[in-house]
Amino acid sequence: MSNIYKKKNLLYFVSQAVFECGWNIIYLNDEHPYKIKIFNEHESYFVKVIIYNVTHGGGRMRAANEYRIQIKEPTLE
Repeated sequence: MSNIYKKKNLLYFVSQAVFECGWNIIYLNDEHPYKIKIFNEHESYFVKVIIYNVTHGGGRMRAANEYRIQIKEPTLE
């Protein structure tokens, strides 16, 4: 059974990585795609977080270890 996480849970993992690198976060919206500001005492960046689970490629003809990311955003900034 695969681990499928809700987007808020995936954002938590991204946030933990940012914190572990010594940065802070301000969440600018509450829905996907997320907009955040990351900052430390020297720099700050506005970041758009587009996040999805990685899932099996589907279909019986695909290898069992084939996974893919399908971009669902119509345009990327």
